[in-house]
Amino acid sequence: MLSSQAQPVVFNRVLPPEGTTFLHITGMVQDKNGYMWFASKKGLFRFDGYNMISYKNNPLIPNSLASNSLESICLDSAGMIWIGTYGSGLDRFDPTTETFQHFQHDAKNSESLSNDTVTALLHDNKGNTWIGTTGGLNRFDVRTGKFVRYFHRPLDTATLSSNEIRAIYQDRKGILWVGTGNPYDRDAADAHDGGLNKFDNRTQAFQRYQHNPN
Repeated sequence: MLSSQAQPVVFNRVLPPEGTTFLHITGMVQDKNGYMWFASKKGLFRFDGYNMISYKNNPLIPNSLASNSLESICLDSAGMIWIGTYGSGLDRFDPTTETFQHFQHDAKNSESLSNDTVTALLHDNKGNTWIGTTGGLNRFDVRTGKFVRYFHRPLDTATLSSNEIRAIYQDRKGILWVGTGNPYDRDAADAHDGGLNKFDNRTQAFQRYQHNPN
């Protein structure tokens, strides 16, 4: 009889460039060239398996990273890297030119980003980029360069259960799922309005799944 033994699991620590720190890693993706990209609270990092390169905000360079405090990251079908920041909007990074394009909330433009704290990102199978923020869900249409906003409306159960977006996922049938809720301030007015939402692309309506204490 052959005895089976568990294969040992080895973790290798990957360190940032000397003199820098990640603080927290908030997201990661791998591009078509095999590079790993890490969003952190101290900027954006690229790892090729041997060396780590960092990208930081430089106030003197307009097309540098908008902020070093990053919340989320995703990769689109064109190879562009989307980065969500804490309070400074959304960035689209072109690895070829190594430049960042900024998208931010404009109170006078209803087709701009709904909020500048971007907590979740997803590129779907139709070429849209979905942006979750602490102030609603957004869909970016690359053809028009405009944002479509989706909000929670207390009297309309076909809307999001909360404007605090925490996670976005597309299943194998192409259905979009949105996780919501405020995990920090449990005394906030909308603290219990979170939950899971399933989006119907045909009707543009959401079906809510929430806790029922009864």
